[in-house]
Amino acid sequence: MFDNETFIQRLRDWHKLNLDRMVRLLDKVGIKPGYHILDAGSGLGLLCDEFLSRVGVNGSVTFLEPIETFRDILQSTVDTNKKQVNFYQKGVNDEYPCVFNTASGLYDVIYTRLVLHHVPDARVAIQQLSRHLKPGGLLVIQEMQHGTGSFWSESGPCEKLGELVNAGASLMRHHACEGHDVSKYVTPIMLPAALKKEGMAILAEDYFTMSTHPSSQMGNILFEHVHMFSHHMVESGALTQQQCDEAKQEFELISSQENSVVLSMIHIDLIAKKPL
Repeated sequence: MFDNETFIQRLRDWHKLNLDRMVRLLDKVGIKPGYHILDAGSGLGLLCDEFLSRVGVNGSVTFLEPIETFRDILQSTVDTNKKQVNFYQKGVNDEYPCVFNTASGLYDVIYTRLVLHHVPDARVAIQQLSRHLKPGGLLVIQEMQHGTGSFWSESGPCEKLGELVNAGASLMRHHACEGHDVSKYVTPIMLPAALKKEGMAILAEDYFTMSTHPSSQMGNILFEHVHMFSHHMVESGALTQQQCDEAKQEFELISSQENSVVLSMIHIDLIAKKPL
């Protein structure tokens, strides 16, 4: 799936729609020249230019990405000859010392976007990330709560599309927790409590959704992102092929209605500070 050009383009489109919000959050963080930043789960590296321009020649940016296709795309868009750029094919739950080859507490800022809902235990990931923050360093998290997206026709909620969204959320959770204790799965809205348990102070905590028409770019991306998993849902028995087809038909219907609405999933922006 990650080698699928359509999926990669949809991922680019989705992130670009949120770029302004991502940049505003970085403005709030206050990254200074000379800072050392870890982009944990950098994906396609939409923020790489922003990071590099803010840290300057005396700072550094380390990109951590476990998916080889994403890492290769990122490396192809960044000047790898720059001394302040590092790439590693690792995940946030991996052991870090062999990767960073440095003492704990290296980074001024660690940024992670849409990553923690993929790991079986976000608390372990937070512990790992916090360990590599300098005292007083900032952990910046952007997440979304799977299963909270919804579609509304002119006459009410779209039940078939709702089933598809919920099945997609369950599939993502099953994939994240496969082979692990499901009881340890931490949903994004539980992250503030997990951060505080690690002794971190919450400096910013924002929740919001976006609404638009289903035929808009964001509406299409939200639907296609979930719909792309439909064959996995059928294979796993989560949904029948008929249910997936009915959801698609329902989406086509509301796209033609003037007053229908799509609500994106609940988005969460967090800035947490490590104790001095």
